[in-house]
Amino acid sequence: MVKFIGFAVIIAGTTLMGFKYADGIKQRYDSLLYLKKILIMLRAEIDYNESAINEIFKELSQKTKGKWENFFHELYDKTVESYENSISVYWNEAVDKCLIACGYSKCDLDKIKELGENLGYLDKEMQMKNIDYTLDYIDIESNDLCADMDKNMKMWRMLGALAGIFIVIIFC
Repeated sequence: MVKFIGFAVIIAGTTLMGFKYADGIKQRYDSLLYLKKILIMLRAEIDYNESAINEIFKELSQKTKGKWENFFHELYDKTVESYENSISVYWNEAVDKCLIACGYSKCDLDKIKELGENLGYLDKEMQMKNIDYTLDYIDIESNDLCADMDKNMKMWRMLGALAGIFIVIIFC
């Protein structure tokens, strides 16, 4: 009896792991779409508002939610406090602090950091091109992810369940 309960727990645990990994794929897709929305807002703020970069961060902290709200609020606070470091240093610190748990891949986070390296000190036109470059990356990644998302999510769910069954068969 205890043996069967153990087998059920193993199968349930591996199945849940498969579902969690599948949900990570969906979370990354949703996060990329939200990042695209944020970058479009950032581009509009730079293009039309022509405010100082810390004021743009303040505006975006009010327009975004969740981790991104914290991200822009932290950037605003750091840039208002002092300009000891460049904006890219504050940007990278905020990415490491606020965006790690958003479901982005390491490559996505590197692109976000790369974007921050060129904000605030380039001219307006170069900042726009930099944002456009990042938007192109997001479009490519989200399209690739969307094309295979349902198939991959189903695969990870089934793989989790099958791994549990396989482990039970081995120990049986």
